[in-house]
Amino acid sequence: MSPERHRDLQDEYRNRDSCETAWESRPSWYIVAEKDHMIDPAAQREAAKKIKATVTSLPTSHVPMLSRPQDVADVIIAAASSIK
Repeated sequence: MSPERHRDLQDEYRNRDSCETAWESRPSWYIVAEKDHMIDPAAQREAAKKIKATVTSLPTSHVPMLSRPQDVADVIIAAASSIK
């Protein structure tokens, strides 16, 4: 993407009327990476609490989809299966 197009998209996004966020009206899921050194796990839990997410904690670092792909897939499948 060209820098000009990127700026155009940023401007378009900033100029949008605000709307309801999905986490306010739809179920959410959150994986807390308990060994994350980038984002404090306590901050992750607080973010999950704010959006009323179903939380799964994994003993993994910042990128659980690389270190624990099956666990992440299981969370995604459970989330998708719970939506009717």
